[in-house]
Amino acid sequence: MKLSLMEPGSGTPPMTVAIPSNDSISRTFVRYSSPDAMEARPEDFDLTSGFRLIRRRIVLIVVLTLLLTAAISPAIISMKPVYHADTRLIIRNSLANTLDAREAGRTDTLELSSETERMLARSTSERMVRELKLADREEFNPALRKPSMIAEWRDALRNLMGTSEETPTSNADDNRVVEEYERALSVSRDPVSSVIQIGFTSRDPKLAAAVPNTLLNVYLDERGDNDRRRLEATQQWVTHRIAEQQQRVQEARAAVQSYRESRGAMSLDARAEQVKAAADLSAKAGDIAQSTKETLTTIAALQGPGREQALQEIVVPDAIAELQRQIAREQVDLDRLLKTFGNGADEVIAQKQKLEASRSALDLEISRYVQSERAKLASLNRESREVNEALRLAEDQLARSAMEQADLEELVRAAATEQTALDKLEQRRRSLSDQAMMPEADVELLSPATVPQFPQGRGRSFYLIGALLASLSIAVTVAFIREMLDQRVRSAQQLSRFSSLAPAGLLPIAPRWFGKDRQSGTRMRPGGPFGEAVRSIIISLKQSNGGRLPASLIVSSALDGEGKTFVARALAAELVAAGQPVLLIDGDLLRGSLSTAFHLDHAEGLGDYLAGDADISAIIHHDASSGIDIVPRGKTRIRRGLYLADLSRLLKLAQSEARLVIIDSAPVLASTDTLYLAGQVERTVLVVQWARTRMRSVEFAADRLEGTSKGEIMVVMNRVNPSKHKLYGYKDAEMFAPSIQAYHNSV
Repeated sequence: MKLSLMEPGSGTPPMTVAIPSNDSISRTFVRYSSPDAMEARPEDFDLTSGFRLIRRRIVLIVVLTLLLTAAISPAIISMKPVYHADTRLIIRNSLANTLDAREAGRTDTLELSSETERMLARSTSERMVRELKLADREEFNPALRKPSMIAEWRDALRNLMGTSEETPTSNADDNRVVEEYERALSVSRDPVSSVIQIGFTSRDPKLAAAVPNTLLNVYLDERGDNDRRRLEATQQWVTHRIAEQQQRVQEARAAVQSYRESRGAMSLDARAEQVKAAADLSAKAGDIAQSTKETLTTIAALQGPGREQALQEIVVPDAIAELQRQIAREQVDLDRLLKTFGNGADEVIAQKQKLEASRSALDLEISRYVQSERAKLASLNRESREVNEALRLAEDQLARSAMEQADLEELVRAAATEQTALDKLEQRRRSLSDQAMMPEADVELLSPATVPQFPQGRGRSFYLIGALLASLSIAVTVAFIREMLDQRVRSAQQLSRFSSLAPAGLLPIAPRWFGKDRQSGTRMRPGGPFGEAVRSIIISLKQSNGGRLPASLIVSSALDGEGKTFVARALAAELVAAGQPVLLIDGDLLRGSLSTAFHLDHAEGLGDYLAGDADISAIIHHDASSGIDIVPRGKTRIRRGLYLADLSRLLKLAQSEARLVIIDSAPVLASTDTLYLAGQVERTVLVVQWARTRMRSVEFAADRLEGTSKGEIMVVMNRVNPSKHKLYGYKDAEMFAPSIQAYHNSV
């Protein structure tokens, strides 16, 4: 009898309740539709998934954490406390140098970066190593340390390979000591306050305090020695320059003296006389030129047509002037007589003759005067030539004197320049002498280094805790990476992307006693969660086949060892217990194990039937304890894949007797027989072992079965570990909730 129930107003598919007539199965045999494929949603990625992952991988995390912590623990335990001490100081230019720079107009400032580099100089480090005997301390001399286990292993391996290191020389050891010292030393400068801090770290607190104070003294000594060497070298260079400069000054002075002796000494008065004589000659030549010009003008005027006008403008001798006045009076008298008498009067004629005689006398006098002016002009020309010659000679002598004086002044100036350079060098030597008597820099010690009372840094427990936390972080990271790389199937939700696969159910790990005792039929039909899981798979098979059990089905797996035979036996046992006759056939002719499970190793079976050595009635064996009809593998081996026709007759015979045929086939990826058998049955069941079968194997098996199977491929998740399965957050983990477990345990 069947009864379909559906809650009013709900969108869930109806559930079917089957009540068999023999009442050999539970009164409620419920079949729900297969769950919807689960898709990851943003809200599913929460912190709880991370905690579940940690719970799943807790063993790996704990073991890896302990291993990493144990690996680093020896190094932490071998750590020794170290102490740190430092001194603070200020370095400035000395006051004397500052005042000297200001007087010279310079702005000499002390470069603190250079001073810190002086403290870190190689020579200073080597001196510190010698003075403090750091080479005798194991802390700074690696040659005195006991080789570590890793170093011993490395040396042994190099010896085996013939590549052992050469024994380091003493210089190499010294260099390593200096490097260890410099690694423990720290010299820093505060950019704001210009304070220099010298720090040192050591296992010995007294040494930690002694190094900064000793380094300050060594720095001052080294700096003083360097300054003295530099000043001495500079003084030697200046002294050498002074000697050379003195030689140049003597040579310049000798050149001045020699020039004066060769050219003759000339006083300033003598040079002034030469200048005055030249000036007088130049003035006299000018006067002669002026007189010559005036004489030529007078001659030209007296001989020209405008003589009467010229006589009025130029200065003439007294005789000519008197004749001019006489002619003027006679002309006046002639004009008066003409007004009284006519031209023919004797008085007029006599007066005209007298006027002509006076004009003739004037012409004669002017002619004489012109002759005298010409004679004067010739005299002026001769005197001009004499004066010009004398002026030329005077100017030549004056030019030679000026050139000689310029050469002498140049020699004197050169001698003065050399003397000035000599004076500067002398001044520099005096300055160097003064500088050698005073320090280059002043050091103000703010706080000396004192012996530290407490070690620096954290204790071993702190580093152990840090190592533990770091190891834990690495272990968790490894667990996350392994989780991401894990492609094994653990839930039907992971198979939702394969359209050809349909979830049939989850089978938890079966009780240990299941199937071991075949004498009692009840032992083959377990109860509790496992029994409910088997019945749930049967219900899924019915629903996928239109509400009825399929007449035949094949049970296979992707790979061997995933529990397909176990699932086939469990389904057969549950169906038989529910009153459904079952014919269980071992279809794995190569490595089938049903014969061993039912103690039919030497019985005739499917191989014998297909080979024609036995008929159908001879190969079907009934197991009295479980009620299952079994067809074992048989004793005969045949060529696989060539028995489909004969097998179809066996299936038809079983169907005619209302038997449900379950074929335990070979793994899909190991044999093609399963593909042939899948095409002969109504349903295909693919068994996947929980946390063992990989997704790629399931995908490949589904691809191979998809073309030959009839309908969907039902997937059974076998050997599910309930306690671990609930740690993955899948929805089907609720099947193994503690309340359900408690419900079954209370029965």
